[in-house]
Amino acid sequence: MASASFLPVNEALCGGSIAMMSQTVAILARATLRKATVFGVALMICGVAKVVLGSRLIGPSAFDMVLDFMASMGIPAFWLFSRAWFDDSFSPIFFEKVLIAAYIALTAAQSFWSGQFIASVAKPIDFAVYVAGSLFAVHALVQVWRGRDSDLVEPRRRARAIFIVSVAVLILWTLWSEAGGEIWGGRQDLRIIDNLLIFLVTFIPAATLFDLRYPDILPCPAAVAGQPCAPKMQDEPRKRDDILLEKLERLACEERFYRDPAITIGILAVRLNVPDHRLRRAINSDLGYRNFNEYLNARRLDEISTALTDPLQSETPILTIALDAGFGSLSAFNRAFKALHGKTPSEFRREASLPD
Repeated sequence: MASASFLPVNEALCGGSIAMMSQTVAILARATLRKATVFGVALMICGVAKVVLGSRLIGPSAFDMVLDFMASMGIPAFWLFSRAWFDDSFSPIFFEKVLIAAYIALTAAQSFWSGQFIASVAKPIDFAVYVAGSLFAVHALVQVWRGRDSDLVEPRRRARAIFIVSVAVLILWTLWSEAGGEIWGGRQDLRIIDNLLIFLVTFIPAATLFDLRYPDILPCPAAVAGQPCAPKMQDEPRKRDDILLEKLERLACEERFYRDPAITIGILAVRLNVPDHRLRRAINSDLGYRNFNEYLNARRLDEISTALTDPLQSETPILTIALDAGFGSLSAFNRAFKALHGKTPSEFRREASLPD
């Protein structure tokens, strides 16, 4: 156990973390049901289990194995939450679901064999869980950072760097300090550092969600389908940037910049001769898009939809039309098209060709 002199501090940190996690669950539960909120609630519940188990606030009990398993589920819950929070249209693919299922099976085996006190079996499983958990965490953080440039929601964009640094420190410290304790011993002296880091990192999403100036930090239902959100009320009314929007529309019609797979908001801002923060704000606040790639895909889908109803292009392969419009793969195009129209491109073209 931690030194007796630090026990009140340790208990205060644990209590504060549990209180903030519980409040975060309450806020997320009131939000519109969507992936980010569901994964966020799951993450906070796993976090509470982690704090209760690590602090021994309730003492050793028959529920330790269950708490240990729930705490381990914090890694896939974190991976899912971070992806869904920072990517409105995120949905795990089949391969990712298989990896999550494999990790859950591995942690279940870890909880079982740890309860059997068979070190020769438990320690290799422990090590495998820590390595797999680290890979999940690092992959999530890399994806969060990679999406920063295309994020048009400025509060969320600023939060990415803080989120990455704080969560990376917490998860990597927790995983590998636990690994050291389980494999080499000497874990108990590190409890207060664990609880301090958990308290500080818990404060970040809690403070973000408590800040009512940023009600759009979570996606609107339309954004999940890649569609623009309705403009939100601003704390301070701002005029619509009609001059910039007109220049943007003219450039899209004349040069079709969205066809370029390498286009970024920085490159587009240079071509429009405006600061990129002004362009971000116009596309987000005035057009309702939360992600630059969603805006590009909307322009591409508009061109493709027109082409599929054009009798002169009835013999042109759908793949050719999609690639010419700027999509990098047929699968990405099919997902985006079906999310918009509720039918496949082939069905859309066939229905458009039917006589009225």
